Amino acid sequence: MPERKRCGAQIHHPNCDGWANSIDHFTPKCIGQAFGLEKKEVASEENLVPMNKLCHRLKDQSTTQRYQLLMKQKRGSSISLDDYRNMRNRYDLVFVTEGSSD
Repeated sequence: MPERKRCGAQIHHPNCDGWANSIDHFTPKCIGQAFGLEKKEVASEENLVPMNKLCHRLKDQSTTQRYQLLMKQKRGSSISLDDYRNMRNRYDLVFVTEGSSD
């Protein structure tokens, strides 16, 4: 029987039972590609985090906004600290910590 893993989110969805039932990419695929990472790097075990589906959905809500900020920066535009804080305050309800997958 496979070993159960704890949810890798530091802040959990209110209905999370603390157990992982999905796998999250710590660095989302689209952001990894924007940084020039190869598919195998994005899919590597080091980039995968066990996570509860509810927490996973919350974390993924910010991916589009994070990607847009990254692309703006790659085009040479500045990202203000306020832009970043506004995105984090609005979207990042869940944060992943290293080593939280007991």
